[in-house]
Amino acid sequence: MKNLLVAFAITCITAANAALAGIVDTALPTTLPGTGKKPVLAFTTTGVRTNADTAFTVTCSNTDKSNPVEYGVEVFDFDNTQLNNAGTGDANVVMGVGETKTITLSGQNINTAFYAEDVVSALASDPEQGSARIIATSPKLICAAYLVGSTNPPTPLSRLPLFKKAQQKGD
Repeated sequence: MKNLLVAFAITCITAANAALAGIVDTALPTTLPGTGKKPVLAFTTTGVRTNADTAFTVTCSNTDKSNPVEYGVEVFDFDNTQLNNAGTGDANVVMGVGETKTITLSGQNINTAFYAEDVVSALASDPEQGSARIIATSPKLICAAYLVGSTNPPTPLSRLPLFKKAQQKGD
């Protein structure tokens, strides 16, 4: 009986920890698809939202003059549910950025891309109060994250703060 109670307690603790996983404590993918390289956590942000009128957009530039960088954006809902996974390559979340180039990714679940995205990522659902993390094969990446409206041209709604190692970068 004692062993059964211990096993039950371990199961409950494991389930509780899994429910608390999110942008910081969900394991990074072991490699980014097609690269064979282990990614690093570049930035995190909060305030992620997508719906018929709003898209979450990330623009990243590679500052390396001689090597391309691959990066992915993983999005989490308010309850820390992971809505895509850069490690499996789902939802078009991994992109290569050539030397000194810039790439834009938007997360939206509407039929029309309304920003000049290089990739539109179809998420598992629309986050209302979500968060995201930008992972990359090199730290030589600068990024901006923001919310845009669905008008053409898109209306900037809000710039989202980027955090690196719990330190806010930008406004």
